[in-house]
Amino acid sequence: MFINNFNHKNILSKSLSTTTDHSNSLEAAFTMMEMVLVMSVVVVLFLLTIPNIQTTMSVVNDKGCDAQKKIVDAAILQYTLKHDKTPTSISELMSDGFLSDKQNICNDGTEIRIVNGQAE
Repeated sequence: MFINNFNHKNILSKSLSTTTDHSNSLEAAFTMMEMVLVMSVVVVLFLLTIPNIQTTMSVVNDKGCDAQKKIVDAAILQYTLKHDKTPTSISELMSDGFLSDKQNICNDGTEIRIVNGQAE
């Protein structure tokens, strides 16, 4: 009976060791499947956010141009107070030092003009 129990223990330990080896390879394969799944979810989320980022950048550029026009409006007001007349062009504001060379163009490349005493 002791020999019989001993054989069962040997067989049981051998079956456990092969099961353990087999489960390690399954765990590695499962980890690879997890990585593929996670990467595909990340790609889908990235593709969904790209249009939102482009819309946000457009809004930021528009707000930046509006802020630039307000700076030009302030320069127009300063020019008017100094010379008692409204400037007719941006070059007048730049020549008197109210604006720098880079302040007559928005970030998107649109040139700012003076129309009816206001920056447009």
